[in-house]
Amino acid sequence: MSGLTAEEIVFLEKMEKNKQKHREAQAKYRTTKKDVIKEYNKKYYDEQREKLSSILSKQPKVVISTPINIQQIAASPPKIDRRTRRGKKATEDIRPFYETRKEPLEYSTIDDYLSKADILQRFFTKKSTSPILKAELRKLYNDNKNIDEELILSEMSYINNDIEPTIKRLREHYKNDNTFKSYINILVGVSSHLKTLNKSVYQTLTKLNIFLNQKIQEKRKHNTIEEADREKIIDLDKTTILSNLYQLKNMKDKLIYGLYCLFPARREEWRFTKLTNETDEEKLKHPVNNYLILSNPKRIIFNNYKTYKTYGQQDFIIDDKDLNDIIDDYISSNKLKINDYIFGLDKDKRQVIAQPNFSRLISNVFFKIYNIPVSIRFIRMSWVSSLLNRNPSIIQMEKLANYMAHSKDEQGKYKKILN
Repeated sequence: MSGLTAEEIVFLEKMEKNKQKHREAQAKYRTTKKDVIKEYNKKYYDEQREKLSSILSKQPKVVISTPINIQQIAASPPKIDRRTRRGKKATEDIRPFYETRKEPLEYSTIDDYLSKADILQRFFTKKSTSPILKAELRKLYNDNKNIDEELILSEMSYINNDIEPTIKRLREHYKNDNTFKSYINILVGVSSHLKTLNKSVYQTLTKLNIFLNQKIQEKRKHNTIEEADREKIIDLDKTTILSNLYQLKNMKDKLIYGLYCLFPARREEWRFTKLTNETDEEKLKHPVNNYLILSNPKRIIFNNYKTYKTYGQQDFIIDDKDLNDIIDDYISSNKLKINDYIFGLDKDKRQVIAQPNFSRLISNVFFKIYNIPVSIRFIRMSWVSSLLNRNPSIIQMEKLANYMAHSKDEQGKYKKILN
């Protein structure tokens, strides 16, 4: 400041004091008006969502569905399994997956199935899954043979020996192949355990499931994306992400956006993540929990994720300084303690947030930034597309695949051709 006059120095000091007073006044206002601001923001974003929904409802969304001939699929030859004594090929019905798998379903997988079963129940019966039906389905998915088949068939009356009307009604509602397949998968799982149901029902459903999966994988290999979904492939340029972060005022929103945009996007593993000071990964092996190690820099241990059986426990350093800072601010502002879930319930931080609520949380955050519904699936596509569009090395591709816990083949299908 040697080139400044005394008057100019006094002016600058006064300006700095005024700025500091303004910041303090703003902080005090945000503290005293916290509930008012929260309600205002909620109302604002609710109105924005309703407005967008109204606009989108007027625009026809073209979804190319795979044509399905149920009778033809049901009549397709079953699996060729062995040869007779005369050398002719013999065929066998497709065996239920629970009879051939070596390990029981993961807790998180069962919870996901029960959640989707509840959606089916409300779709067909206009009622949520009753506690007693939920208990029987949980027993069923845990391969307990002492299930009450009569009760399941009574409450899930759309699962019966004439399954074609059920399939058609679902298809009329769910045009997207992936979504449709996810609910057919629930019908496959339930019907496979019901001995009093005609075995042709399970065979038809499982053949349909296999057919849909083949068609979905064929489409993915073309790496194309529907016109209506193009804007959901987001820009992951670091400057752009940081700029978007400044738009978010809520610390939970900032953390969610940071975890999915400053760290290779996982699926919903952050839902099961607890805080810990333990640094020995051997002591952090758990069938359900993942762990955020509060070291410097921080580390994340993944135990509970979709492809765990393939890749095992994963241990990564969170080396992005901005993300580390966001995590620190979030922990401090929410007064989180060791063994709390980072996204635990407000009433009890040691209880995990429900899957639908966590998905909604993510969708809401990305809607605030992009004004369109962006799911985890599209965020993961964005990461892969962003890397592959930069002509990466094999090492870079392998590293991203490892971070995102999928194979290089699967990663190739995530890339979307935008031009």
